[in-house]
Amino acid sequence: MDRSVRDKGVEGVIVVIFLLAAANLLTLLPSGLYGRLIGCAILFCFLPGSLFVTLSFASVGPIRREAAWAEIILLGCNVSYLFTTMTALLLSYVSGPVHYLALLAILDVTVLALTYFNYRARALPPASYLQTGLSPMVIAVLGVMVMAAFLRLGNLGYSEYIGDEAEVVYRARQIILGDREELFLQRKGPPQIMMTAAFALGTNGFNELALRFPFAWASLLSVWAVYHLGRAIWDRKTGLAAAALLAIDGIVIGFSRLVQYQGIVLLTLVMILYCLRRMSEEAGRLDSPMPTGPNLSARYLSLSCVLFAFALLTHYETALIALPVAMAIYPPLAQRRDRCSPFHRANWQGLIFSAILALALLLTFYVPFALHPHFADT
Repeated sequence: MDRSVRDKGVEGVIVVIFLLAAANLLTLLPSGLYGRLIGCAILFCFLPGSLFVTLSFASVGPIRREAAWAEIILLGCNVSYLFTTMTALLLSYVSGPVHYLALLAILDVTVLALTYFNYRARALPPASYLQTGLSPMVIAVLGVMVMAAFLRLGNLGYSEYIGDEAEVVYRARQIILGDREELFLQRKGPPQIMMTAAFALGTNGFNELALRFPFAWASLLSVWAVYHLGRAIWDRKTGLAAAALLAIDGIVIGFSRLVQYQGIVLLTLVMILYCLRRMSEEAGRLDSPMPTGPNLSARYLSLSCVLFAFALLTHYETALIALPVAMAIYPPLAQRRDRCSPFHRANWQGLIFSAILALALLLTFYVPFALHPHFADT
């Protein structure tokens, strides 16, 4: 292993261990609401998914590449929501009452395992943004994000739970106490309940600010995600304009400040389209004299399929995105009719694997949901 790469790997391990230890201490010790909330945000909304994304994209092929910060944060947070949701869901199936120490232990082991695999795979940590300088466009994007953060996070705990929020919080409380029936008495999927339950356990209470935070955070990230999607498809100015419009959209802001699933759905759908765009970009590089290899394109495709399953798990109405997803996937595959093409072969393998994984995620909830007596009333 190259010495510089090894040193970077050691630095990355140290940073991860520090963040993991901080998250554990902040949520286990009496650190106050904000301390516990920071610990929950690190553990439930960032760390496991960011390590998964780094491992997936920074360790592809013989030539190592640094994963972009945008992908680590955006995709990493999105995948972390998936990790947290599935962990809490499976715990509710197996153990009845959901205990925080059990949830914490599983996520800790997951983070440590991903850290080890990242180190073994020589997955490189990303370069600092400070090395790129603060261009006018970067300053403009930061301005949009500050405005979006103020509108979504400012005075977030200003009121008691209203409307459907109270129902979500009640169901999360019942899940914590071991009443699994509440999962199947609603018409939405489990992510909003499981994220609420995870933050309630991690902050040791049902504070309005704490339980609204993960949904507001997802909505805030979706603004940044729209910028990167617009930049990938068109250019930076278009991405900035789209992000600015989303940042001040009243309906999005209103839903993002509630304990509801809309922020998670928005982030997930945008990242699905982003992954498909990146799949097409990487596939196009295969036609160059020195291709980066088919694996990277296949992994974007696989991740988009898994995120599609997570979107369906959050709310079945997200199935409407199936048509644009199919329109994005079909042409790159149909244009390479030669079965000896590495791109064609790798992407079919990736599609089959990701489809099986996505189906497993969906069946985990929708099979018991369909078998429940309440299903006939939905």
